[in-house]
Amino acid sequence: MSAPLLSSAIVYLVLSTPVLLFPDVLPETPWRTEVIAAIAVVGMAIGVVLVREWKAACAALVVFLLSLVVSWAIAWKPWDEVGSLRHFSGVGLGVLAMGVTAQWARTSARLMHAAQIVVLGAVTVLVIGWLGAAVNPNKLTGADTATGAPDLESPTPVLSLRLPGLSPDGLVNSNALGGTALLVLPLCVGVYAAGRLLAHRRGPTLLLAGTASTLAAVVVALSFSRSAWLASGLTALVFLMRRFRGRRWLPALFAAVLVAGLGGAWVIRAASPVAVERAVVAVEETLRWRVMIWQDGLDRVRNAPWLGSGINRVHSGPRTYSTFRIVHFHNVALQVAVDAGLVGLTGYALFFGWIVLAGDRTARRPGEAGHVAAGASLSLVAVHLFGIGDTIALGAKVGLFQWLSAGLILAATRLDR
Repeated sequence: MSAPLLSSAIVYLVLSTPVLLFPDVLPETPWRTEVIAAIAVVGMAIGVVLVREWKAACAALVVFLLSLVVSWAIAWKPWDEVGSLRHFSGVGLGVLAMGVTAQWARTSARLMHAAQIVVLGAVTVLVIGWLGAAVNPNKLTGADTATGAPDLESPTPVLSLRLPGLSPDGLVNSNALGGTALLVLPLCVGVYAAGRLLAHRRGPTLLLAGTASTLAAVVVALSFSRSAWLASGLTALVFLMRRFRGRRWLPALFAAVLVAGLGGAWVIRAASPVAVERAVVAVEETLRWRVMIWQDGLDRVRNAPWLGSGINRVHSGPRTYSTFRIVHFHNVALQVAVDAGLVGLTGYALFFGWIVLAGDRTARRPGEAGHVAAGASLSLVAVHLFGIGDTIALGAKVGLFQWLSAGLILAATRLDR
C-alpha cells in the first residue's frame, strides 16, 4: 500500500467523520441526502481498496456493500426517514475506519497505538452512554415493586444528550448500552493482556485498558440487559472452550457451574416466589414481542429476498404492531437480510466469519498482536451472540467498534505473517 494513498485515506477519514457520524449537522438542502450518500459510498470504496490484499475477505465485503448500496438506492425516496441515511453513512464510516486501521497499524507499536485509541474511544462512549441511559431495573420483573402494577416508565438519566440520531428526548437505550459494553469488553481485556508485554509505556496502557475493562464489565452488569447477560455467558463459554480445550477439568467446571446455577435458581425461587413469577411473566412478554418483530422481519425478507428493502427502513411499510416504535428487528442475521437481502447477508457472514477465523489463528501466536487479535475476535463473537435476541443495527454509531475490531484483526494478521 503506497504511502500517498494511505495518507489520502486518513485525510478523508478525518474530514468525513463529522458528516458521516452526524449527517444532521449539514444544513437541510434539496441535495443533502445525495451529498452525504456520495461521501459514504466513497468511504466504502476507499475501505475496500485498503483491504484488497486480503482477497477472500475483500470479495465478501464487496458483495455485502454492493447489495447494501443497491438496495438502499432502489428503496430510497425523498420522503424517506432520515434514520436510513444515518445508518447508511454509518456503514461507510465503519468500512473506511476499518481499512485505515488495517493499513496504518503495520508495526507492533502502531498496532498498540491503534488499539489504545479504540479503547479510549470505548471509555468515552461508555461514560457518556451511562450518564445518558434511562436504566429501569424493574424491567426484569415487568412490575413496580411497590404496587405490582406494570412499570413501563424509565427513570430520568443523569444527562439528556439530545444528540442527532438518538431518540427525541436524548435518552440512551439500556439494551444498546449493555450491547456496546459487551462489544468492547473483550477487546479491552485483550489490550490489557498485550500491555503487560510492553517494554515502554506499560503503565499507562495497563491503566487505560484496565479501567476500560472494569467500566465495561460494570456497565454490562448494571444495564439490566438480559440479552447482554446471556451473550456474556455464551462468550465466556466460547473463550473457555477455545483457550482450555482438551483440559480434563473443563467439563467438570461446566458441570459445577450448571449445578450452582440451578441451585441458586431454586434458592431464589424459594425465598422470593412472587418476584420469580413476575420475572417469568416479563420474559414471556418479551418473547411474545420478539416473535411479532421477527415475523414482521421475515415478511419483509419474503417481499424483497435478494437485495432487501434498504438499510434501516424499519418504519416504512405495513407493520404487525402499532403500539410502539422499534429501531431494529432484534436479530442480527434478520436485520442484515432485511437491509441488504440474502445476497448481502451471505457477504456479511462470509466477511466476518473470515475475520474471526483469521483472528483466531493469529491469537495462537505469542506477543502483542496475538493478544489484540484474541480480544478483537472475541468482541466480534460477543456482539453476534448478543445479536441472537437483540442487535446493534448496521450503521449504528456504536457499531463503529465492530468495524474497528475487524481492522485491528487485519493489522494483527499481517504482523503475524
